[in-house]
Amino acid sequence: MDIENTQELSELEIFSDGFGIKPENPMSPEYATDAVGYLHYDKSAPDAQQVVSHAASLTVARLTEAFQWIINELIDTDLTLDFMLDDSTPFFAQCTPTKSFPNRAITIYFGLGCIPVLVGITNRLLHMQKSGPIALEAEMQGRSSTRLPEEKWHPKTNPVGVLYYDYGNERDTSTSTADAALLIFFHEVGHALRGHSWISPGNNDSKAAHRRSLESDADWCAGYLFMKYTLLNLSEEDRLDERKLSEVCECLAVASASLNCSLQTRSDNTSGQYHLPHIRNRDNSYGAELAWREQKLPFNFVHMINKAYGQLMLLDGILGHRLEQWVALDDPRNISDEEERKLLTESIVRNFHSKALGLERGPIKGARVLWASIMYPAPNYAPRSYYNLSARPSIGFGVRGVQT
Repeated sequence: MDIENTQELSELEIFSDGFGIKPENPMSPEYATDAVGYLHYDKSAPDAQQVVSHAASLTVARLTEAFQWIINELIDTDLTLDFMLDDSTPFFAQCTPTKSFPNRAITIYFGLGCIPVLVGITNRLLHMQKSGPIALEAEMQGRSSTRLPEEKWHPKTNPVGVLYYDYGNERDTSTSTADAALLIFFHEVGHALRGHSWISPGNNDSKAAHRRSLESDADWCAGYLFMKYTLLNLSEEDRLDERKLSEVCECLAVASASLNCSLQTRSDNTSGQYHLPHIRNRDNSYGAELAWREQKLPFNFVHMINKAYGQLMLLDGILGHRLEQWVALDDPRNISDEEERKLLTESIVRNFHSKALGLERGPIKGARVLWASIMYPAPNYAPRSYYNLSARPSIGFGVRGVQT
């Protein structure tokens, strides 16, 4: 397809996740140490700012490194990316096209207001992994004997709360916050690399269904890029270490759970722009599975990721009591969402597949073609019979994949 002669859309779509649709106080990452606006969140414990600030510093460093990887992969292409932070309290990340053909340009914004929310959720997910679910449930219900009721953590009204101490561990709140931020960053990058802003709805597709399909595609890209980037940065020794690779899956599980829980505290499940959190987690894992398979690792990704999510299962039930907009795994709306993804979303993604192939650039290039050849080898795109949901449930889903 001749990209330069492709008819330009009259209005390029901006993709924004979370709360807020436009940056309020944009800044370049090199000025991140001067950012303080995002720290003005309600009801936070005074000593929490030190943890939040440390998590933000690590997050910006990790995002900057990942961005450098992306732009290195875009050298000599017609796509240019820029990366900006936003020093304000709204929870959001955004992919904004700033220039069209023949030399496309896009700015990726990451709102530092995400950090306090991610800190509060990842801190408790890690605590639950290490200490079991009872302490977390007591904390969320305000029954902890060491805390006043007004200090109890609530992901929407009191996003940080009183944090569990976890420094001194290789995986702590800051590193897991950075993982979750990296996943949402790669989601926005996925929009950019797949050319979503230049893909218009099909003749028979509603705008809502089209947008939901693009978001599903970006979730897949986020998981793929997260896993690919992580594995490329592992040593040869670690790539053969079952314990290390299991930890990589745990990092993805916590990041995906934290991100999708966080997004639901700042948006309405019924808005129609996204699939529900359980489906979004699944898309993250589908993309990650392909990156894992590309690297020809000697261990089964499906088993490892299901084990990692199995440690977080209770979160689904707890959030159902704490967030009125949360949709639990066994909710009929979730079952309907799964059916819609199978019957409508996957069809729309396949229909814009050829257009995306002409637009995609960088480390995502060719990945969807390979995944389609695995998932839909027949002309009628019928999935292979051995792609079944895992018998072991996760936080919101069982991961489907090739059993090797």
